[in-house]
Amino acid sequence: MKPLFSLLLALVLTAFCTTAQTWNAEWEKVSGNPKQDYFADVTEIPLGGFAVLGAVGGNTSKLSLLFYSEAGDLIWSRIYESDESELPGKIVSTGEDKLIILAQKNQNNQSQVLILKTDKSGNEITRTTLNGMYYKGADLAVINEDEWVVAGAKGTDADNAQLWLAKLNASGEIKWERTFNQTSNGCFSTIKQLPDGGFVLGGQVAGKSKNDCDMIVIRTDSEGNATWTSRMEAPKSKEWTECVCCSPDSCFMLVGWGGNCLNDINDEYPIFDFDLILKKVDCNGKVKWSKNFDAEGSEGGNAIAIRPDGHFVVAGTKVTSFTGTIGPWLMEIDGNGQVLNELLLDMKYARACKILNTKDGGFVVIGPGMNENLTPRSDGWIAKFSAM
Repeated sequence: MKPLFSLLLALVLTAFCTTAQTWNAEWEKVSGNPKQDYFADVTEIPLGGFAVLGAVGGNTSKLSLLFYSEAGDLIWSRIYESDESELPGKIVSTGEDKLIILAQKNQNNQSQVLILKTDKSGNEITRTTLNGMYYKGADLAVINEDEWVVAGAKGTDADNAQLWLAKLNASGEIKWERTFNQTSNGCFSTIKQLPDGGFVLGGQVAGKSKNDCDMIVIRTDSEGNATWTSRMEAPKSKEWTECVCCSPDSCFMLVGWGGNCLNDINDEYPIFDFDLILKKVDCNGKVKWSKNFDAEGSEGGNAIAIRPDGHFVVAGTKVTSFTGTIGPWLMEIDGNGQVLNELLLDMKYARACKILNTKDGGFVVIGPGMNENLTPRSDGWIAKFSAM
């Protein structure tokens, strides 16, 4: 009996230690800026280190760019001065010592897309804007050092905007553009370029009721022409995609938010209880499975990344109903959406908004993402984890 007991104890301890060691944080840095600030996106530099895009300020925000070494040391930081408020979107390294920054600005009550091209030290090379209509740039895919594809929305105003995709060059010229699902308002939130040169995009479109919306995913060829569209109707609820990534079985994983309305959805002030939503879509746009992750309060998913072992890490936020605390939430899941492990980071008024795989086999997570001035204090943060 004693050898059997010892064996069982060893197995339990081994399982516990394996779980405990899954989230191996190497370092964590918080901006500590006396002003309100936040981090929105991160990219790894080919020669090493991480460029982090964010913003500083409250009602009038200014773009900021910070560079952290592989060890987590802040090497330099830069603030881009502007008379108008500029909101950070995405940052991508071209692989040629250049950085492409996607941002949003409002001038004379007109929403504009702002794109900056900088060198590896953050010095501006070009600055271009798209204006004249309502433009929303949510994400971009870099084709080369002088061409990129922007995904978002375009219309006469925010209440009359359609799903929009456009290829631009460094001079701000539109090489081609496409709008989709013209009968409904909508906006893309994520884009990924595929090995065949095409793109997969995720976002949301207005639902049939006053305050609801549906997830949508579209696959296109390299010229932005849709090859298929998959709209996932969710009556009397709000669902949208925040991020999409590829899976090893040639499918797509979508993560986002889903809110069930607790009162009349047509009410002037509908109340929603949000869950983190995860969906798997095959290469033809058919939903293979869908899962809601519901805890004590409201949850949401902001990013997903595939790991070298075929598992996925999902980043989001979790709100505890009883205490009202908000924390960045990480989950490790398999290809069937089963939770293998999870971690709630100890940061108030924060969420995990981006996961980036690193060349050493680990990954970095940043937050708190876009700040809507709903909290009295916000600090940008970045955490580096080693390989699981």
